[in-house]
Amino acid sequence: MSIREKYRQFRQWQKNPLDFKTDTTQHHCLNCGEQFTGNYCPTCGQKASAGRFTWKSVRQSVLDLWGLGSRSLSYSLWQLLWRPGYLMRDYISGKMQVCFPPVKMLIVVALLVSLSGFVDTGGEEGGYMGNDWLGYVLDKILSQMQWAMLLLSLFFILPTWWVFRSAPHCERHTLPQGFFVQVLFCVQFLMFLCLGLLLLSWAGFEDQEVANLYVMLIVPVLYFIDYKQLFGYGWWGTLWRWAAMVTMGASFLLMTFILINNRVELMSADGQKLWVQLMPKLFMLLMLVVSSLTVTDVFNRKRWQQWGLWPVVLLLAGVALLTLFSVMQTMG
Repeated sequence: MSIREKYRQFRQWQKNPLDFKTDTTQHHCLNCGEQFTGNYCPTCGQKASAGRFTWKSVRQSVLDLWGLGSRSLSYSLWQLLWRPGYLMRDYISGKMQVCFPPVKMLIVVALLVSLSGFVDTGGEEGGYMGNDWLGYVLDKILSQMQWAMLLLSLFFILPTWWVFRSAPHCERHTLPQGFFVQVLFCVQFLMFLCLGLLLLSWAGFEDQEVANLYVMLIVPVLYFIDYKQLFGYGWWGTLWRWAAMVTMGASFLLMTFILINNRVELMSADGQKLWVQLMPKLFMLLMLVVSSLTVTDVFNRKRWQQWGLWPVVLLLAGVALLTLFSVMQTMG
């Protein structure tokens, strides 16, 4: 078999990995005595495969305890490695049996990451969130990578909905669907984080700066790959929408962090002076959000797409990203 044929089969598997078959065998339900055909008893719902207890039954019970049985966790993680966007599309479109429950999967994976201790999520607490109770709680959350990633990804739900709401493969994309997309993205991120740090450790790169650079690189790459598969746009269509989504999400994130980080000082007697210092940053970020909203709304219309204005969009996205980096540098 040629490489091209193998790649074609792989692409077919990405788009449709499951092949459901109807069981036409006659079964006798051991629970209620019903005679039926299919995978489950229509009277009581017991599985047709239920029978005498064997060592396979013991193994399946142990696997079910850890979420490795029906809709197995391991198979869902495998799909997140090789077809993440397609899996997200399947799940939010109603094919819930193809995936382990996302929120439960995130909790299990995050717990495993915490217990393994492989990912170094420690850090100095209280260094960037102030000394009030809200800052203390956020410090605790952000000191754990698995929970911090979920908190940070929530800022991208609204921008994702706005930018991709007219996507060819998700025309009725909603905010609740966006929540599950971000949860699955967090699980995928944790997997690549552990695998990447493991490879870096084997290669002898154990510097924290290298690990931070790796995290900064994989997050936008994973978002781009996931959204291309999920929403069905081409390379250029996904690229400029991805840039707009990142701009809006990062702007929301930075504005929130600026306000929370200075929450106590802003409510003090000298808060007015601090407001004067922060207003340029907040205004710049707000203008980025408004500009991104306007640009994506205009260029999502087909008559503008036909004019071939992609270089203009990419230039605007580049300016927006440079502005974000400059604001982040001024924040320290």
